[in-house]
Parts: sequence; C-alpha cells; structure tokens
Amino acid sequence: MPSLFRRCLLPVAAILLLASGASGCKSIPCLKEKNQVWIENAYTRDIFATGAHVYDKPDNTWVDNPKMAVFIADYVKENGVKWLGIRYGFECAPKPGGDCPDYFVCTLSRSGVVDYFCQPDGDLFVKAEIGPGTSVRAQTYWRR
Repeated sequence: MPSLFRRCLLPVAAILLLASGASGCKSIPCLKEKNQVWIENAYTRDIFATGAHVYDKPDNTWVDNPKMAVFIADYVKENGVKWLGIRYGFECAPKPGGDCPDYFVCTLSRSGVVDYFCQPDGDLFVKAEIGPGTSVRAQTYWRR
C-alpha cells in the first residue's frame, strides 16, 4: 500500500511546482531589460523593502547620480572605456576641446524601460564624463 505522501502529496507538489514555473515564464521577456546593471545603478532600493527598485531622483531633469558614477568608474577601471560601449551600449567620444587624451563623454539612451513589475516606466538617459584618470561624473535623466 503506497504511503499517503506518494499517493496524495507528491502529485499535488508536482502540480504546484509546474504551475509556479509556468507563471514565472510570463515575466521572462522583461527580465533582461529589468536586470541590466546600468538600469539597476540608476535606481535605489525601495524604502518599503519590497525588493523593487525605484528611481528616487526628480523626473524630466538631469541630476547627478553618484551611484551610477561609481558603477561606471569601477567598470572602466576594470575593462576600459571601449568595453563600456560594447557591454552596455554607451556611445563614448573624446571630450571636445579637451587637452587630455583620456577624457571622454559617454551617453546612453534607453527607451521603454520597464519597472519591477514589467510595466512601462519611461525612458532613461545617462551622461558620464570620464577622466582624467578614473574620475567619473554621471548624470541621469528619466523621461516619464
């Protein structure tokens, strides 16, 4: 005689596992966009500790974003400016009229960014002044 676990609970557990896996598939298309490091570094954590990211800067204006600056500085130090463009899509060019060969202005535009719940959340723009050396100033602009 099969045990109660094998006869009743095991099939129920299997069904619940399959159902939770199937429900998770609905959000897969937005996970790539949602989990991009460059977006996460524009956000801060939700004060209500839900795990959601929130953009706590004013909308529709350029603002300094120290968290983004730290991320870019660390990435450039480890990989170089060229890889910032290759990995994250930044467009980087030497600063016009600059005397320093290692002074760059890098920009990034992302439209249709989704929020934590995969809903449209606006457009994100990033401007970073890199150099001289590992010095970085980054600004973000969220158009909603």
